[in-house]
Amino acid sequence: MLRQLTIKIALLLNIGVVLCSILIVLAINISPVHCWPLLFMGFSYPFVLLAHSLFVILWLSVRRKRLALISLFCLAGSLFYTGFFYQWHSTKPAKGYTIVSYNVQRFNYDQSSLYAASRKSIMQEITKQQPDIVCLQEYYNDSNKYYCTTDTLAAVLKMSYNHCQKLLFADGFRTFGQMTFSKYPIVTRHKDLLPQPAPLNNIIYTDIKINNDTIRVFNAHLESIRLVDTNYRTIEGIRHHDYSFREYLGSKEIMKKCKKAASIRAMQAECLAKAIHQSPYPLLVCGDFNDIALSYAYHVVKTHNHLIDAFNNSGNGFGGTYIGELPSFRIDYILSSRNIKTWNYTTGTTSTSDHYPIACMFQIVK
Repeated sequence: MLRQLTIKIALLLNIGVVLCSILIVLAINISPVHCWPLLFMGFSYPFVLLAHSLFVILWLSVRRKRLALISLFCLAGSLFYTGFFYQWHSTKPAKGYTIVSYNVQRFNYDQSSLYAASRKSIMQEITKQQPDIVCLQEYYNDSNKYYCTTDTLAAVLKMSYNHCQKLLFADGFRTFGQMTFSKYPIVTRHKDLLPQPAPLNNIIYTDIKINNDTIRVFNAHLESIRLVDTNYRTIEGIRHHDYSFREYLGSKEIMKKCKKAASIRAMQAECLAKAIHQSPYPLLVCGDFNDIALSYAYHVVKTHNHLIDAFNNSGNGFGGTYIGELPSFRIDYILSSRNIKTWNYTTGTTSTSDHYPIACMFQIVK
């Protein structure tokens, strides 16, 4: 009797895990604008994968092979998404060009004691890749002081061409926004791709002529949650099992911010996907999406345009790019059209910014 009851409870739990698998698939196909709670389902993927594995072992151990097929089928389908989180590729020597994408967190300009050291460390991290193209998000430059980052980076990287998008502090001296550097001539600069650019986020694209070919490079910084110190204190409190009324109110505020950011990010991703579809050139999409690979924003940009993720193609390890109070996830990407080959994807190691830099080599396919 107890055995039968245990099996029934286990079966109900197994069905619940199956429903979670279905919700994960729905989360990457339905915009948060229409159903925002689904945006959290992608984060549950590793736990769902583990649960299915345990249920397969459970059903086989109690000789219920038919029930094992339920989780085995879901497990087989779920393995398709494993590559978004973990890859294992070896380095391949080959001649090509190198592109770097990096959210530099304003070089910590708001902490004057750290600014010089941060800027130096970030520059060293970029230059060691010997890049041909560099896409920077949360870029900061002050031409009215001795910290003129643009001139310094151009000299250090030996890059004569750049494309700057001014967002915040655009007062003629201070520049905050996105910057694309190139060793090769820029033939077209297009900014304000979004119909209503956010104060801290936007998408730009740059047409770059490399020898006899022209490629289009998108530099994207999609909507962030904009957590502040009080939000991080709430997260820390919950982490230490503090479930007071203050933490309850704090968690509601965080959820509200997540909902708003996800909705804006979904619309920004749709704008980016449309611009990618209209590109007449081979293209690379770089930037901080502020969302994981199992998300609507990533899916609408990559899958709808049949792009290739450089991490999936040639990455190694988990590839987490975010550094902060929250767990490290991969939220920065380099994507390419199918007429551009990418290889040797790497994730940097510096912790000066709240993101790791990412880089890969590429070659235009004739």
